[in-house]
Amino acid sequence: MIDRFATTVTRERGEEARLTKLLGDGFMLVYPEPAPAVEAMLRIMATMHSTDQPAVHASVHHGAVVPWEGDYFGTSVNLAARLLAFADGDELLATAQVVERCPGFAWERVGNRRMRGVSGAVEVFRLGQCPQLRAEGRQPSSARK
Repeated sequence: MIDRFATTVTRERGEEARLTKLLGDGFMLVYPEPAPAVEAMLRIMATMHSTDQPAVHASVHHGAVVPWEGDYFGTSVNLAARLLAFADGDELLATAQVVERCPGFAWERVGNRRMRGVSGAVEVFRLGQCPQLRAEGRQPSSARK
């Protein structure tokens, strides 16, 4: 499974992406702007979507980062990681900063979430029913709760 996932991420991440970390069964990708990140995550989720594969979840945040020796650090990186913890399978979550820069997508407001290391609540959005799931009549697991 991890080989298929790694191959899919490598193939579908797009030219703009920098693969910065392998995190066990996950990847940290960095993009100059959020739209190519959202598009890449949709491609990755669609490719991985299968009844015999675990569901993929993703998060996207846009903000300043600190580059250092091929890696990225800072509050924006931490916020994206914390946001991922809220995402269910077949779900992409994003912050208001992403939604503002990606108006062509069907975003649904989830609400405000408190996250460790972030002052104040973070407004969270879910990408509306993912295209690969719409074709099958499925919804992200959080929409079924």
